[in-house]
Amino acid sequence: MSTQALRLDESAGAVGKRARAVRIGPALELAGVLTLLELDLWVLRDGVHPFWRVLTYGLVGGIIAAFHRGRRLRGTLAYEPRRHAKLRGICECVAATVACAAVLIGACRFFGDGTIRIAFPLEDKTTVRLLGWLVTKLSGVVAQQLALQLFLLPVFLALIGRRPQATLAAACVFALLHAPNAALVLLTLAAGVLWITLYQRSCPLAALVASHLSLAVLAHAALPERWSHDLRVGVRMLPELAREPLHRFDGSLRVVGLPERSRPGQPIRARAVIVNRSPYRWSGGSDMQVCVAVRLRHMRTGEASGFRTDLPAPGVAPDQSAEVELCFAAPVTPGTYEVSCRLFQRGWSPFPGSSVRDTRMIRVSEPAATEPGNATETGAAE
Repeated sequence: MSTQALRLDESAGAVGKRARAVRIGPALELAGVLTLLELDLWVLRDGVHPFWRVLTYGLVGGIIAAFHRGRRLRGTLAYEPRRHAKLRGICECVAATVACAAVLIGACRFFGDGTIRIAFPLEDKTTVRLLGWLVTKLSGVVAQQLALQLFLLPVFLALIGRRPQATLAAACVFALLHAPNAALVLLTLAAGVLWITLYQRSCPLAALVASHLSLAVLAHAALPERWSHDLRVGVRMLPELAREPLHRFDGSLRVVGLPERSRPGQPIRARAVIVNRSPYRWSGGSDMQVCVAVRLRHMRTGEASGFRTDLPAPGVAPDQSAEVELCFAAPVTPGTYEVSCRLFQRGWSPFPGSSVRDTRMIRVSEPAATEPGNATETGAAE
């Protein structure tokens, strides 16, 4: 063998070693981050002190930030959005989000119970709890988009080298992190491919975060509980899988006849219209003993009270509806009250999902006092 051939063989071997070394770093990075995330999903969420979860996510963020900085210095980032194309990317993100929302609404109309309540995060929450929900939801969405665009895609590009295959692999790992919730796995797989494609077409991360947040809230509000399982994943999903059968909770509730105004202590009569969409009869004498829980909460002070009312004696047969009389006295403290009604299974837990609860507002106020002068004039006129 000639000297030139030997040199070529040595060069090819060196290139191969460098290529393997380049792949070892991303592989170790991927293994470390996924191990920490699975530890959080399956161990730390089950009653462990929040400090350990914060520490875990701090380690994940540190690993991603360190490797992202290294890729930036080496010039091996997956994609750098072009500034002049951001407007086009935002328009494409809005159009894609509207299309996905139409698909979710169509699925709710044709396969669910047709009930969509976008305002469900406002139900049974004080202002502080609502702000906490918003901060938690937004921070989770931001973290997921950063992990998807700045971690999973660059790692798989370094491991695979081809953009279409790397996009699909990143979306698959992103979706499997939502296991064992089958509906979320399928939804996040399709959404992951869409969001990665939009990001590579110069869509800003802020627009992707807004798209992610709006679609997550819509999916929670529109999809029936037997599909969404209240968007639980990991170890928190296991109790949902233990419920047999899951579709026994499928139904809807709507409050009618509730007045908008009332006087303190005045009797109030309203009705709760219940629809049973499961194959099981809801009655008081079986394991499906169902009741309607009513909760009144003062919007300013947070003072709350409530009661429960059982279903009528015959129960509610599958695919049938029934009305439950709600009779109670208005609170004695004047103010605006939130009246929240929800289906409960007696002795166990509330029905999950937004279609089996309804929230209305009622104003409790004293009648306007008649001034003495006006009363005298009225008597004289008579």
